[in-house]
Amino acid sequence: MSNTGKRIVPAPRRVAMVYGTISVIGVLGVIALLTEGYVPAAVVAAILTAFWLAVTVRALGNGVYSDGYQLVNRNDLGSRRIAWIHIDRFEHRGVKGLGLWNKEDEWMVLQYIPAHGDTATRALTVLEEELRKNQAQQNQA
Repeated sequence: MSNTGKRIVPAPRRVAMVYGTISVIGVLGVIALLTEGYVPAAVVAAILTAFWLAVTVRALGNGVYSDGYQLVNRNDLGSRRIAWIHIDRFEHRGVKGLGLWNKEDEWMVLQYIPAHGDTATRALTVLEEELRKNQAQQNQA
């Protein structure tokens, strides 16, 4: 993992569980294809299963991180880095997930945090606290 810094908001594990289930089914499929003698199909299935295993491992590290200078949003297939000075506020939009408003008044989704329970509220509280802390550090500098 190339993330430096601390994880502020962990992403729900349900996505990694779905990818893991696909991977297990793929492994079982490869075994079944090999026992039936379909080697070329087993090779293709093994390549696809390896992809899903890699995505599963990647999904386990999903979340929102901070390294002090920027916010790092890590999801299944990539990362987005946003400097704290470009962030205006954070917001949870139900089905659309947890996101932020930047200084240019654009909304960007960060993670798909479920609206039920207090997970979204806690995530917003932690992110706003981290934003205030970083803004205070920038004002002192």
